[in-house]
Amino acid sequence: MGQQQFPCHIRCLEGTDVSGAWDGLATAAQISVPYTCMLSGKREALLLLSDDYADRLADRFRPLGKPESLKMLAALASAELCECDVATLLQKEDGATRRELQQLHRLGLLKHRQLEGMNYYILANEALSDLLKQGPTSATYD
Repeated sequence: MGQQQFPCHIRCLEGTDVSGAWDGLATAAQISVPYTCMLSGKREALLLLSDDYADRLADRFRPLGKPESLKMLAALASAELCECDVATLLQKEDGATRRELQQLHRLGLLKHRQLEGMNYYILANEALSDLLKQGPTSATYD
């Protein structure tokens, strides 16, 4: 099977810029690649991640692929809750709930505080909160 070419009449991204960026990723987690749209003239700096950094980010956000984690994050996008209320809301065992909350906190997805000996959590990322609160949408992409 041959390699298919895109029907692109103008390539705006310079191969030498990309090659230089990949070389720079040997010592950096991320790097910017200069980009100028030939149609609009708009200049951008495209973010390119190293393989190692992309792997670390994927590990950090892996819990987002687990339904139980998403349920916890959605609840904590609404309000700060103690771990026992999260367990009650999700009808889960206290120990399993505590472990999952601690993991999400270690990953930087939750903020934690203790109040009168109880552990409270809330979502740490406003953009993720907005995404979770949007709910399902139906969109058509061409």
